[in-house]
Parts: sequence; structure tokens; C-alpha cells
Amino acid sequence: MFTRKNNFWIHLIGSAVFLFSVFLFSPDWPNIRRMAQNPVGFGEIVFQVEMLVVFYLNYYLLIDSLYFKRRYFIYIILLVSIFLFLYGVDAILLHFKRSHGHTIPNHAHFPGVRPKIFMLLLNKKLNLYILVIIVALLIKIKQRFSIIQAQNISNELSFLKAQINPHFFFNTLNSIYALSLQKSDETPQAIVKLSGMMRYVIKETGSEKVSISDELNYLMDYIELQKLRITPNVTLEVTITGQQEKFRIAPLILIPFVENAFKYGLSTEEAASIFILITISNEGELHMVVRNRKVQLTDESGQQTQLGLINVKKRLLLLYPGRHKLYTNNLTQEFSVDLTLQL
Repeated sequence: MFTRKNNFWIHLIGSAVFLFSVFLFSPDWPNIRRMAQNPVGFGEIVFQVEMLVVFYLNYYLLIDSLYFKRRYFIYIILLVSIFLFLYGVDAILLHFKRSHGHTIPNHAHFPGVRPKIFMLLLNKKLNLYILVIIVALLIKIKQRFSIIQAQNISNELSFLKAQINPHFFFNTLNSIYALSLQKSDETPQAIVKLSGMMRYVIKETGSEKVSISDELNYLMDYIELQKLRITPNVTLEVTITGQQEKFRIAPLILIPFVENAFKYGLSTEEAASIFILITISNEGELHMVVRNRKVQLTDESGQQTQLGLINVKKRLLLLYPGRHKLYTNNLTQEFSVDLTLQL
């Protein structure tokens, strides 16, 4: 969730606070030098440093190599062994410091004073050790869950794109095919438009975001292509206004709504109308309204268009959670879409 630079500073500050806490809660505070000379205080400082090492050893190595690979028994045995080893090292260091002339207060809590004191110190260090292990484990599990969740979203988006693109070009090829049957002189122009849109899809749709102007140019190319087969009985109104250079948008997020309007709003026999309005505010809010009068379809390909609408709704939920509002109104003679998107 953070950049590497932010992660570095978070770990650095967190480690400093953790190490400083041993001084803050010491009875010798704020005389840090006296605490370091006291064998008990010295032992607490050493153990605090050891716990920091254990945290990163567990965080960067043991969890990935053992816990996530379900080698739980080895993982637990290794953690117990590390604790016993560190506790033994602490006992040796305290004994060495005591043997070099440092006096031990009667209330000192370190190994070898009294069995009761020994158990109190053991419990204190064991509790801190377990806490450090659990914190590292929880952080690592949360990160792994976030990575898996991001991968699942990426995979689902790729799947949705794979469905949208063939569906879109299938309908467009149908339009060109209709022109060819009419022996239209505009057929070559339609093929050029389609090839330009295919280049856009191949080049840009692998990106998370594209320029809003590029996306709208792609949208207009599609509309211009559809104009080639519009008859006089069709009323088409397209208005695009606002800031187009400043913002970016997920590719192919708008085209399904326009495609749906043309699929259901064009007819060679009855009166039809299509209204498209797109505005982009200076604050980065895109508002899109698409309305079309319903016409009688002569085939079942409208079901494919419905699939495109379902897919784009899923993409909006994944890419713009909490940043979009989508309303559809399916009336007897008219279908409309109202989309507000925070870019």
C-alpha cells in the first residue's frame, strides 16, 4: 500500500520507537548511562535489540520459507530454539557484566538471583518474544492477502477486457459488412477507421489509465463509423465538452454505453434517435448521459450488447469503487444511462 521509500521510513521510525521504549519505561530513566551500566538495564537493552532482529528475521525469512509453505512444526521448533538460544546468551552476558565489578541491586531481575525472580524474568521476555512474532506474522498475512486480492482483481479485469474487445469488434465488423452489401463507396473509409481503433486497443488497453482525450477520440471514431450506415430517419446528437487534456481514465470504460445505444437505437425502417452528452469538469468529474429510442431488432445479437453492459458495470466496481454513480432507466420505448465518474 506504500511506496518503498515510505516503507523504509515507517520501518526506521517504528524500530527507533521500539528500541527507545526500553529506556522510557526503565526506573533509571532519564539517566540512560546509569541504566546501561546496571546489569539488569543492560540485559533489557540487549534483549530489546535481539527482539528487533527476531522481528525482521521472522518477517523477511521464516514466514515466507516456513509458515506460508505450511511447515508449521519446523517453524515452531525454530522459534522456540531461537528464544532459548537468545535467553542463554543474555544470561552469559549478564554474568560477564556482573563479574567485572558491577553491583546488582537486591531487587534485580536477572537469571540466577532467585528461582522466583528467574521465572518472572523468563515470563516477561517470553511474552515480549511471542508478541514480536505475532505482530510480524499478522503484518505479513495482511500484506499477502492484499497482494492476492490485487492479483484477483487484475485477473478479473483481464478477463472482462477479453470479453469486451471481441464483442465490440464483432459488432463493428457487422456494420462494415452491411456497408459492403450496399456497395457503399464509404466501405474503405470504414475499414481505415476500424484499423485505427484496433491499433488503439492493442496499444493502450494494456495500460491501467489512458488520456481522456485519446479515449474520447476512440469513441468519436466509433460514432463516425456508425454514421456511415445512419439513414435519414435517425436523429443523432453528440456533445462533448470540458477538460480533456488534464485527466486520465480506464480504457474502454465508456464505449459499451455508446455501443448499446447504437445497437438498440438504429433502424432502417422506423424512426430512431440517439442522444450522447459527455462533460468533464475542471475538478475531474466526468458526466455521461446516453439515451436511445428503442427499435425492433431483427436478430439476437442484442444479447451480446447486454453482456458488454454487464461487464462494464463490473469494471466500474473494480476500478472506481465509491467514485462512480451509474443509473440505467429501461422504459418501454427508451433506454438511458447516466454515469458520473470521479477521474
